[in-house]
Amino acid sequence: MNFFLAVILISYLFSLYPKVRIIFVSPKSLAMPQKLKDDLKDKGIDFEETEDLKDALSKVDIVYMTRIQKERFGDKKAYQQYFGRYILDRDMLKYLKKKTF
Repeated sequence: MNFFLAVILISYLFSLYPKVRIIFVSPKSLAMPQKLKDDLKDKGIDFEETEDLKDALSKVDIVYMTRIQKERFGDKKAYQQYFGRYILDRDMLKYLKKKTF
């Protein structure tokens, strides 16, 4: 849970608002903890999990992004598989809606 603390806290904060929908983007090996997903379901919060950053960017009004940390992976090969895949750079900005924050 320590790795996810910021994302977990922000998810609980967003869950206080009506009609919120959360999209978690990450490799499956770094999926959100089941407890968080269960809590969101219990509160009736709509959420989605995906590995597709481009698709998620086209659907959101707010982006909160953390970096993929090497220490979260069991081995270097697994980290290398995702290194550079989840970067919000100038090219990715074109997938955002005009008023995304």
